Amino acid sequence: MRQTFIFCLLSALCGAKTLIQTKGGSITVKCSFTLSGRGKYVCRDPCENRDVLIETEATEAHKGRYSISYREGTFPASSTVLYVNISQLVQSDSGRYWCGLKRRLMIDSRQEFIVNVTDDLKELEQQTEAKGYVLPLALCVAAFFAAAVLLLYKWRTMRESDSSTSRRQSSSSSSNNNMRRRQAEFSASKFTNLTPPPDAPQQLYYNL
Repeated sequence: MRQTFIFCLLSALCGAKTLIQTKGGSITVKCSFTLSGRGKYVCRDPCENRDVLIETEATEAHKGRYSISYREGTFPASSTVLYVNISQLVQSDSGRYWCGLKRRLMIDSRQEFIVNVTDDLKELEQQTEAKGYVLPLALCVAAFFAAAVLLLYKWRTMRESDSSTSRRQSSSSSSNNNMRRRQAEFSASKFTNLTPPPDAPQQLYYNL
């Protein structure tokens, strides 16, 4: 039995699944959709009329080396899936493809995937090994970016909190100073401009 290696990479940059296989092998790609659709199709980019490989309303269809199988899900419990299979791969099969669902009252949905057919099994192993580092690296970069954003958010929140606290303390201190100043002025006014009664010119009266 011919040993084959299939590598499927979800690219963070282009948003497409990349499938690598040797000449003569086959690939199966899983296209997941949130909502179901009545019409199903698979085509090669740019998906003009002559580029459509299969288009049907049936749950399964087969045309030459191409076949599709439809499994309808229940939103939001499960996704709707369209499986696309290409067998007996040749070098000219390499390229960009689209799998999609057509809906009558809603916007159509489609997903992109890329097929890369290689002649050499050893070359396939090397490509698989090389590309195997891409996903972990992308995850590390994403995690680092998320951590940096979180730290920046916390720093800004603490800075705004400290600034707000300082403003409240400054406002409170200013209010207390104004209150003490008014109290001192009021107390001092009690002892000024006092006029003794005519019958007791030498007696000093205080307003308490």
